[in-house]
Amino acid sequence: GLYVVAGAVALAVMPASPDVVDVPATLLWRFRIASLGGSLLLWVVLGWVLGILAQPRADQASVD
Repeated sequence: GLYVVAGAVALAVMPASPDVVDVPATLLWRFRIASLGGSLLLWVVLGWVLGILAQPRADQASVD
């Protein structure tokens, strides 16, 4: 709740951007897809590494 209010106040207080950016739609979509792929890769690798690191503890807990 407070985060949304703070964001709304910041949006209302900030001045509008006078710069008009003319970016081709294909470039924008390539960036979006690359960003999504990078995020997906980050989370897959992070989950995989943490799974490998947690496996010895899981094996030890099942023995006890």
